Amino acid sequence: MENISFCTNSDLEKLQQFIHEKWKEKHILAVDKNLIDFQHKSENGYNFVISKNDNNEITAILGFIPLSKFDENLKYKTDIWLAIWKVNQTIAEPGIGFSLLKWLEKQIQPQSIGSIGINTEVKRIYDILGYKTGVLNQYFILNPNFRNYKIANCIKEQPLNSKSQTTSVVKEIKIDDLDNMSFNHNPLKSKLYISNRYLKHPNYKYILLGAYNENLLKATFVVRKIEINQSSCLRIVDIQGAINEVNSIYESIISILQIHNSEYIDCLNYGISEKLFSDWGFNLRNSEIIIPNYFEPFLQENIDILFAYKSKNEDYLIFKGDSDQDRPNILQQS
Repeated sequence: MENISFCTNSDLEKLQQFIHEKWKEKHILAVDKNLIDFQHKSENGYNFVISKNDNNEITAILGFIPLSKFDENLKYKTDIWLAIWKVNQTIAEPGIGFSLLKWLEKQIQPQSIGSIGINTEVKRIYDILGYKTGVLNQYFILNPNFRNYKIANCIKEQPLNSKSQTTSVVKEIKIDDLDNMSFNHNPLKSKLYISNRYLKHPNYKYILLGAYNENLLKATFVVRKIEINQSSCLRIVDIQGAINEVNSIYESIISILQIHNSEYIDCLNYGISEKLFSDWGFNLRNSEIIIPNYFEPFLQENIDILFAYKSKNEDYLIFKGDSDQDRPNILQQS
């Protein structure tokens, strides 16, 4: 008989050992206490559901990240992201993986529950469970001043997408500039969420870009600069605000790319229309260009990022910064 529970503080060592042995050797969450605390520490333990057998061995785990982890005021919304989901098939009872998910849903009764970065086998499970599944769209703007790309690979020259005449101005902003900006998309986020999730990250540095119409802040873009291969790119990992009121940002983005000497800016998203990204000046990734997704280690290939979710709200946005997607894979040496 297996017992299902939330992971307590005293379970942490066994949890990390399970991740190391059954998920991936020396996985970042198994070796970096600061990161697992940042991402999963809860008031009474860790945001993992675990099952144990009669020998007190962990047989399966399911990680999750409530959005309220980064803003307690979001607790009433009960939006959660799923993370590592792994069963030790050699000792676990049949069906224990499903049992963890059902137990979590019963305990939290989430308004929305989603998972990103799943493989095709797990996608089929989510399909059976009635989740909406798909592939994140990847949009990009190339820096036209670059001729020798070391991160992207332009198999064929890409058209410039800057046809919109009405423009919004994008510039770097501070967290307090978000005081009067609206947060009205699901899963619901907030100024405090942006601050705690991104600006206080223990490993990564993020910058905020604000999109303005006539000096009024309409939306913010959370961006991380990635330096690799003696070059760099910018990645939008989250967008919040009145996004439908943002006009073309192409010219501003080109200026920002030149300031950072970056090859391109990209954004992985579900929920914002291709037309809106096109109006902003972005192109949708295609087979004639490589915009990498993996950087730790670096892989110069196009990689599709699969997702699954259930939500009580139709308006549902997914970004690369959601779940545990935008986190280190490699422990940084001090």
